[in-house]
Amino acid sequence: MLKNKKIIIFLLIIIAIVAMIPIIGNTLVKETLDKKLQNLESKGIKVTKSDEDVSYLETSRHYEFLLQDSEKFLHYLQKYSDKQLPPYTNALINGTLLGVDLKYSNIPFSKAVSLDIYPLALADELMQDIRVNDSEFSKYIEQFLFQKGLLYHIDYEIVSKVFSGYLKDVNENYTLKNHSQAVLTIKGTTFNGNGDLIAPSSLHVNSQKVHIEFFNLEEEMSIDLDTFSFSSSFENQTTYVSSSLLESLKINLKIKNKKTQNINISKIYMNISSNTQNEKAEINTKLSFENFDTQLKNLDINATDFNYDVAVSEMDKIEFEKLRILVSKAKSSNSVDINKEITDAVIDLLAKGLRLNVIDFSAKKIIINNENVNGFVISSELEVKEDKHLAGKMMFTPLLILGNIDFDFKSKISKKILEVLMANSPLSFSIDKYIKTTKDELELDVSYKQGSLKINGKTLLGR
Repeated sequence: MLKNKKIIIFLLIIIAIVAMIPIIGNTLVKETLDKKLQNLESKGIKVTKSDEDVSYLETSRHYEFLLQDSEKFLHYLQKYSDKQLPPYTNALINGTLLGVDLKYSNIPFSKAVSLDIYPLALADELMQDIRVNDSEFSKYIEQFLFQKGLLYHIDYEIVSKVFSGYLKDVNENYTLKNHSQAVLTIKGTTFNGNGDLIAPSSLHVNSQKVHIEFFNLEEEMSIDLDTFSFSSSFENQTTYVSSSLLESLKINLKIKNKKTQNINISKIYMNISSNTQNEKAEINTKLSFENFDTQLKNLDINATDFNYDVAVSEMDKIEFEKLRILVSKAKSSNSVDINKEITDAVIDLLAKGLRLNVIDFSAKKIIINNENVNGFVISSELEVKEDKHLAGKMMFTPLLILGNIDFDFKSKISKKILEVLMANSPLSFSIDKYIKTTKDELELDVSYKQGSLKINGKTLLGR
């Protein structure tokens, strides 16, 4: 009997512990959230409203965050990115009010945390400008935000830091004070990734359609982006891979009694990667599109199968990092001092040596104003040799850098393109006799090594 009592007591204790888990879980989450909310104050964000709805198994919370010190907040963001924002950014975001609806299970780690994030009010200065120009439009924006018209939903796994979510579809049409119609459509935008939400280590985004349009009786402008995907993986600020694919981009401008102007580009692909984990730093950039078609006021262009693939490698990591930070700072400052610092940093980087490869720069066919000028293929390799005295030499004359450079340039260009390029070139009279000619294209192989310049194997300068 005593043994049975012990078993019953043990079972009751287990049941009590299990029953307390949701209470303990909610307490732990609440304490964690309270600490994070207190930390936001030092980042320029004030909690203006906080409500909660607690049940036994689940808790819902609502917060409203006011960005009252944008300078502090932007300084905090620089911890995750050194990209400098222009000074007017402060005015555009200061006073922004964000709403956050948070829902989580009181049983720790049993379900993902659910977040809805949405702006409730735009920056004070921005809204004041809109209110002065069009008071009815400002009321429309306020109502749109009040109804959570722009909302991100996120499901976040706290332990694994895996997240997924979507942007609520937007389909808005408004008539402005000047009787112009403004249309905005955003459809089918989803995302997923891993890591901290403010700076994920990986991120994947897909969007079906974005449409922006303004029109009235006299003119019409529209921008369409169809089937967009983006993927990125970040190790740190200097080691990352980002790629994007846009099925089509269409920009149209129609003005009454004038020629319609448009730009249509299909299958735009871009890839940028940076790696500083090896002994030397390297950057790779790729850009391509299947078809580019534009009709402008006095110019019609069609180009197919464009490709651009460039790599810079063998860079000194310390000098590369110094230059990267300076270039980032220059985006928000155009002072003489920082421009000089950038020039000096470029020279210091070159003094350590590097290699530039244009792996492929080409277009299969180009038509200009209904005239087929065919296409081109260009590749090149340039090496800057290490020279600790380079800065001193360039102070004497920048041309002395040629003693540190070797390059090889190969191209196949249609005759019509070369005619355009050489029409105003001072070298055209002397290069003609070095160019290899086929039926429709010209081949040009230019090399410069140890002070010797050769074109298609024939010496033009040096030995």
